[in-house]
Amino acid sequence: MLYLLSPCFSNRIRVNKISRSVIVCRFCDHIFLRGSLNFSGLSTQVFDSEVAEIRRASLQSFKRLQVERAARIHLGILLVIFLSIIAAGIYLSRFALLTSQGGLVFGATYIDATVRIFMLWISITAAALAAVLALFWAWKGKLLPFVGAVSLYIVVGFAGAVIPSLIQKLVVSPNELVKETPFIEHNIAATRKGFALDKIEEREISGDKPITSVDISANNLTVKNVRLWDRKPLLSTFSQIQ
Repeated sequence: MLYLLSPCFSNRIRVNKISRSVIVCRFCDHIFLRGSLNFSGLSTQVFDSEVAEIRRASLQSFKRLQVERAARIHLGILLVIFLSIIAAGIYLSRFALLTSQGGLVFGATYIDATVRIFMLWISITAAALAAVLALFWAWKGKLLPFVGAVSLYIVVGFAGAVIPSLIQKLVVSPNELVKETPFIEHNIAATRKGFALDKIEEREISGDKPITSVDISANNLTVKNVRLWDRKPLLSTFSQIQ
């Protein structure tokens, strides 16, 4: 019965002005053929070939489907705005490295200045490129370049999370004192300037005067605050020497 009714279905179904008569007819033929095969006990190879043909016809039909130009332009403009906001946010995030607290000192470190800044610029470029290609897709209807740019942005974002950690472990940590010395000096200079310590008058005091027990007793609090061995830098120094 379905086989006899298949022409009725095929004359009425339309999707985006593209006829789906082939798909419906094939589907009805498939149901009828399946019943016949089950009834007669024939090989299922014929059934599989019919299913493959239906799938191929469906794929070819849906490939011809196109997004309407007005809808594509509207969606493209939204994508451009969204990706532009992402690019602007990444650009502004560069300045947050100046106040980061994840390194050896407060502020930017060797990894921030040499790796993270570079990865952020690549992310900005990828997001901006994706925005331009979204506009190109909205105008020309070619989606593949836009998908490629978005994929590049995702890959760069993943690399930006992994590569700095690897370089920190393999390059910086074995020779951290040498790599971080310029940034430590900048941090000390900024601290001195921030607390106006750079305006203090410096005088040399000779250490020729002998210290007596009376001097130690009179300055007991100061003596107790003197650290002869600080555990944290001591262990780090020993690790680098080894």
